[in-house]
Amino acid sequence: MPVWEKATGVAEDALPGTVALRHAGRLTAGFWLVFAVVLWPQWGLAGVLMGLVFARMAAVDLTMFVLPNVYTWPLMAMGLVHGLMQGTVLVIVGIWAALAGVAWLARWLWPGRGVGGGDWALGAAMVAFLGPVGACVAVAVGVLLWLPVAFARPQAMVPLGVPLIVGWVVVLCCPHLPEWLELAIT
Repeated sequence: MPVWEKATGVAEDALPGTVALRHAGRLTAGFWLVFAVVLWPQWGLAGVLMGLVFARMAAVDLTMFVLPNVYTWPLMAMGLVHGLMQGTVLVIVGIWAALAGVAWLARWLWPGRGVGGGDWALGAAMVAFLGPVGACVAVAVGVLLWLPVAFARPQAMVPLGVPLIVGWVVVLCCPHLPEWLELAIT
């Protein structure tokens, strides 16, 4: 089994992504540099490590259209522990159940198309860490920032994980953004 398959659990001949697989290392380094610089002032070394995980997930999603469980499941587990520490675990589990129901329904209605399991797992981890409002803001910001890429390639498939990750990083950098938007809307 090649190193790539061992590390990610994804076959090298999987559906080709937006970017060629040979660029995965450079993509990871580039994303990591940007995420580390942006997250360092607020989060320090933890931000650099989070940036590395986010960078690798974004690179894998861009090259393979996959968010491997080796990255998303530990994020979900850490989010659940975070929820236990914050006292919001029941809300998190309820939202996870709703996400699982929507994911099951989407896979049943449109098999083999659309949002994959890794995207749902990443969304569940976002809800666990950022809360429902923060996760919604992260999704909205990430999708808005990703729209130029989607419009530049109207017939091509674009990965959903990258805008989710970018939105998550923006909310981590601007922790008061969800509260500010919530106040602005109400």
